Amino acid sequence: MCIRDSDNGSGITHVLPQVMGVEAAGEVVEAAPGSGLRPGMKAVLFSEAFCGKCRYCLAGDQPLCENVKIMGEHRHGGFADYIAMPSRCFFPLPDDTDLVAAGALMTGHLTAWRMLFGKRAPVSYTHLDVYKRQVLEQRGVDGVVWRDFPDPVPAAGESVLKVAAASVNRVDLYMRDNGSGITHVLPQVMGVEAAGEVVEAAPGSGLRPGMKAVLFSEAFCGKCRYCLAGDQPLCENVKIMGEHRHGGFADYIAMPSRCFFPLPDDTDLVAAGALMTGHLTAWRMLFGKRALQPGESVMIVGIGGGVAVACLQLAKLVGARVFVTSSSDEKLARAAALGADGGVNYRRDQVSAAIQQMSGGGVDMVIDSVGEASWGQSLRSLRRGGRLVTCGATTGSNPPADLQRVFIRQLEIYGSTGGSVGEFRQLLDVFNRGLVKPVIDCSFKMSDAPSALARLASGAQFGKVSLVA
Repeated sequence: MCIRDSDNGSGITHVLPQVMGVEAAGEVVEAAPGSGLRPGMKAVLFSEAFCGKCRYCLAGDQPLCENVKIMGEHRHGGFADYIAMPSRCFFPLPDDTDLVAAGALMTGHLTAWRMLFGKRAPVSYTHLDVYKRQVLEQRGVDGVVWRDFPDPVPAAGESVLKVAAASVNRVDLYMRDNGSGITHVLPQVMGVEAAGEVVEAAPGSGLRPGMKAVLFSEAFCGKCRYCLAGDQPLCENVKIMGEHRHGGFADYIAMPSRCFFPLPDDTDLVAAGALMTGHLTAWRMLFGKRALQPGESVMIVGIGGGVAVACLQLAKLVGARVFVTSSSDEKLARAAALGADGGVNYRRDQVSAAIQQMSGGGVDMVIDSVGEASWGQSLRSLRRGGRLVTCGATTGSNPPADLQRVFIRQLEIYGSTGGSVGEFRQLLDVFNRGLVKPVIDCSFKMSDAPSALARLASGAQFGKVSLVA
């Protein structure tokens, strides 16, 4: 049904003749690649072809879109056999849906919904949508599925981030394959990191839609004795994204507003999305209990992982001497290019003997996330009074204690994980000034997280394995 003349239509940019109709429901006959739609499925159309880029769209308020094209007004409408619209405007319906009822839903009922529940009870189009998530359905490699998942509805005091980038971490592999000891319920959205743009800001948060931000992944309570002391990693009630609550391998994520850290407008979000876990963990390990000092020496076990490479970067930044170990000469060479003062291939040489010689009697600090396989050599690489800091146990969590060496040489052993809000602010200051930037090994699309996890599991990476939207 075309209109060739008009009773009015003024104020609405359009060209006659034009197909009429601002509503439509029916069956999909052609689906754009990657849309999640399929031919034959029932759907109803959201009649406003919004741009998704203006400040209103980024805030989830598509009716105010500065570039909107409404079917039947600015573009061809639904009084037709077929209609083409952006795939994001298709909303799938159950197979038994009454399409006559659905075809009368959009204009009257959505307008009524916004009038009743809009200003005083904000319910934007965003919260009625379903977006893609990387969901852990069950344990194992095949349990990670890219699928539709309900859009996050923020609780009181929470804001929403549109995710631009994240990265995979060892804990993601642990959650996929085991997850024991971490309270969670499947299915759960994966991912302990995320950076992107704010799309919904809680009142009084100081955030604003459109600003870039990186997430502090630990939703801490702010009330226990550890939070009150500013030591959020020890929070008694912490809920970590991707572990205890839905994570960042998604289009959107809701987190407490205090976990949003604004970034400059020109920030590289891929780099920011790889910052939280590796570099904050490294920062706390190096500068936490007994801070590494300029001129001191540190050995980093197993160079190549995100935390290890971050430790190398940060240790050199403060003027320390850095020695690294690996089974790969290529990784040792890459570490040397980043400033490492020496390296040991542990498949050829005894680590402790080589480090004692290179450092002149042992290092002041050892960073070890490997565990059982390296523990003995790590202790033997320390000078008298040295300290070992551990943040992982990828080869086993029960190494020989070697207590006699510990007490005779007065060695110190610290456990470390994550970092505090104060430490994150310090790290972000260094990052924002361009003094350090995560090394990105490779990047995958967010929908291809299983391949990114496989890359991490292989141990072949040097730096962070990134995911981009």
